[in-house]
Amino acid sequence: KGHTGEMKGKKKAKAAAACGACVGSGGGAARLERVLGNTVAGNAGVAVNPVGGEVAYVAGCVVVVYNPRTNKQCKFLTVPAAAADAGAQDSATAAGQAAQAAGLKPLTCVCFSPTGKYLAAGESGYQPRVIVWDLTSSYKTLGVTAHFHAHKYSVSCIAFAPSTKYLVSVGSQHDGTLKVWEWRTGTLLASAKLSSVVYSVSFSEDGTYFVTAGNRHVRYWNMDAAIKSDRGGSAAGAGGLALRTSASASASLGGNSGVLIEGRSANLGSHRDSIFVDIVCGRGPTKGCVFSVTSKGILHSFNSSRQMEKWVDLRGPLFGVSLCDRFMSCASVDGNIRLFHPISLQYIGTIPKPHPIGVDLIAGAEPSMGPRPDPALRFPDVIACRFVGDGAKVAAFYSDHSMYVWGVEDISKVYKYRSFMAHSSSVWDLAVAPPPPSDESAEHARRLPGAGGGGGGGALPANTF
Repeated sequence: KGHTGEMKGKKKAKAAAACGACVGSGGGAARLERVLGNTVAGNAGVAVNPVGGEVAYVAGCVVVVYNPRTNKQCKFLTVPAAAADAGAQDSATAAGQAAQAAGLKPLTCVCFSPTGKYLAAGESGYQPRVIVWDLTSSYKTLGVTAHFHAHKYSVSCIAFAPSTKYLVSVGSQHDGTLKVWEWRTGTLLASAKLSSVVYSVSFSEDGTYFVTAGNRHVRYWNMDAAIKSDRGGSAAGAGGLALRTSASASASLGGNSGVLIEGRSANLGSHRDSIFVDIVCGRGPTKGCVFSVTSKGILHSFNSSRQMEKWVDLRGPLFGVSLCDRFMSCASVDGNIRLFHPISLQYIGTIPKPHPIGVDLIAGAEPSMGPRPDPALRFPDVIACRFVGDGAKVAAFYSDHSMYVWGVEDISKVYKYRSFMAHSSSVWDLAVAPPPPSDESAEHARRLPGAGGGGGGGALPANTF
């Protein structure tokens, strides 16, 4: 902070551009080492590396990449300052541009590429960006491969195409647009004006279409026209994709909107007034199927003809759905995660509930492993859940900002693999506890919670922050 004013030329530009990763303080720089808590609001804010099994989630202006196997936060992805204009006359001007663009915005959504090499995130607020990091590059360069302004208002959800070449982003309620990008160049290939709020997007396994879900909304979008436009071919519609190229339609999306597309609605039948909060396209044995959940607690299965084939009433609000070859998981209220067979939708089992709300965790409260916990206890809602790796683990995020990783190799012996607690609301203050005097260290350690004797062990339980 004190040194910034003394820097000249390139050093000043470099410091301003790097402010997303380091904070100047006195004579040195503070480097992010650990993040306690998260700001996950749904499945859009959590992603799992399909190759390495790392779990990425949003925590304010940072994407935390956590490795459940090693129990470490292995990467912190921060939003970079916008690159200075190439036409800047001198380095001082470039530094000013970088500093002006350094205001960070909270992140709302994340997704991994199918290869696990890239991770994308969307910002909130006015004129948000989509940022793509190369996870194979060094921490110093932050691995930023591309970042571009995607929408006028917050990005609600994003998804990579299976080819990794394309990316779909959906704006929030106040933005109301869907866009298809060739993300490496930031080229807008196709767009659509949405009449409903959309919460989730998912690509089919072969990448020929993607599906969106929202308020009274399950819609299929074909990718063929956008790909043909990218390759310089004809932009004629294919399959379920309708094209509009009128001047008025283009103007409604703000000028350069690429190919204008319209999807086709699924046949929702008697569920047409439902709020579809999450959606996932089938993989492997469920290829061609689409699964969704609603705020009223209904799990749906759609076939390849966009017809609702099956549905199950879970009798309680649902917040997310995740899929692997063995199971389908549904995140629900009161700490419930239910598992179903992905083809038949037959109920398989329920994952144990986490810690109860209002219980002293220092006293050693454990998750409710029994089949029938005390009915007087209250548990946090499960707002997001994702299968990790081949489905042997489930990462769950709860409404009190805690995170659990459950082992589900044997459904009859589900166990807690990892768990992390956090503040359930705003943090108003913090302080560093001073170390005890050397001659009192032993007595101080003995009195710590979980310490032996009066308090019985170490300062913190094993496997915690």
